[in-house]
Amino acid sequence: DNWLSEYALAIDRLSRYNLILVFEKFRDENYVQAIEDFFGVKGFGEDSIMFCGPEAREANKKVPLHVGFESILKLTKLNEMDTRLYRETTKCLDELAGEYAFPKMNASDFLTQKNIFVSD
Repeated sequence: DNWLSEYALAIDRLSRYNLILVFEKFRDENYVQAIEDFFGVKGFGEDSIMFCGPEAREANKKVPLHVGFESILKLTKLNEMDTRLYRETTKCLDELAGEYAFPKMNASDFLTQKNIFVSD
């Protein structure tokens, strides 16, 4: 059972990111405003149907999910690890009590690919 090493690997990988958006925080208007201000784009708090749209419902009808007991046990363990990881990586947001101070994004801070450009 290598759950602890997997957890440590996940923490290490997440620690390399400069910004991680926390979907659950999109209910907090201050968080949404801080993200929109960071990117200079509006609309982060708008509703989306990306996972619950008609296409997804139709696909679920055509190919219903059947999960075996062994998979349920593994998923339960993975969900426990995921919950722990979520709590560990979001506790700093809880400490801010709705006062988010993300810096403004500067396009020159990002490397671009030759076929993609970053505009201010």
